Amino acid sequence: MDTVTSNRARVFKGAFLLVDVMQVHEGWVAAVWGLPGCATQGETHEEVLEAIKDAYQGFVEVHEDLGEELVWEADHEPWGPKSKLEWVKLH
Repeated sequence: MDTVTSNRARVFKGAFLLVDVMQVHEGWVAAVWGLPGCATQGETHEEVLEAIKDAYQGFVEVHEDLGEELVWEADHEPWGPKSKLEWVKLH
C-alpha cells in the first residue's frame, strides 16, 4: 500500500491504519504502528479495534489543536512474540 504524507497525518491509501494487536490477561491492547503514544485497550478483539480508531482520531485532533505535526517512527518495535499486525479500516 502507498502512503500519503500531509500535515494532518500519514495515512495509508484507502484510510487504513497498521495496528499492533495483542491479547493480554485483562483483554486486548492495540497501538497504531509507528505512532508512539497512540494506544488503547478493550475487553474483546472487536472492541479494541473499534477503540483504536477512536484513539487515532483523538490523537490527530489533539495534535491539530496544538498546531503540531504527527511524528511517525519508522522503527516501531512490536510488543512481543504474541502480538500481530492488522490493517484496520478507518471508515
